[in-house]
Amino acid sequence: MSHTIAVLIDDAEHAQQHLSAVFPGDNGTRWLLVACAPRQTHRIGKWASHSSREHWRRHWTDRLFEQVRGWTAALPADRLHTMMARDALPKVIEQLQREHGQQLEVIDARRSKSAGAARMVVNPGTLLSMLMSFGLGWALTVTD
Repeated sequence: MSHTIAVLIDDAEHAQQHLSAVFPGDNGTRWLLVACAPRQTHRIGKWASHSSREHWRRHWTDRLFEQVRGWTAALPADRLHTMMARDALPKVIEQLQREHGQQLEVIDARRSKSAGAARMVVNPGTLLSMLMSFGLGWALTVTD
C-alpha cells in the first residue's frame, strides 16, 4: 500500500506556500486534497435553502481546486485526489483513516483565523502521549 497524505486546504495560495517544500515529491506518495469550505452561520437557514447552501459549497470547492490545479499539474492524475469536507473535520479525518489506514498522514494547510494562531494535526497515538504528558506534568505541579 502506498503512502497517503491528506492535506486540509481552504486557500490555494496559502497552502502552496506551506507545502512547497514537500509537494509533490517523487516517491509515489498519494495526495488527497480536502477542501474545507468556510463555515456558514446557523442563521443562514433563514435566507438559503439546504440545496442552495450545498450548491455554494460545491462552487466554492470547484474554484479552490481550479486555483490549485496550477501547482499540482506536475503530479500524475492517479496520485492526486480531491474531495470536499462535508462533516466536521474530526469525522472527516476518522473516515479517511478508515479508508486509507491509520498510517494516513494529515497536514493542516488551512489559513489561520488569527495571525498568531498555529494549527497542528497529530496522529491519535501522538495525541494520547501529549495528553498523558500534560496530565503527568499537571499532577506533579499540583502535588508540590
